[in-house]
Amino acid sequence: MFQDETFYVVPFGLLGLQTYATACSSYLGFRCYEPQRHWKINYGGGVILNFDRVAVGVRATGESIAGIAGFNF
Repeated sequence: MFQDETFYVVPFGLLGLQTYATACSSYLGFRCYEPQRHWKINYGGGVILNFDRVAVGVRATGESIAGIAGFNF
């Protein structure tokens, strides 16, 4: 996207699957030991900024946001 001798930007996209459990119906209040599992698509994107040998960035999906830090060796 943008590049210099010591600085560049890397945008990226994310696509994946996520599993989740649905609540079981229990009329007497008992705990459900085998809830039904379902899958849904999780997607998002992010950007990483590389300064010489240090990388910092952020990624976001529909479920969470996280920071990214790294060192290039």
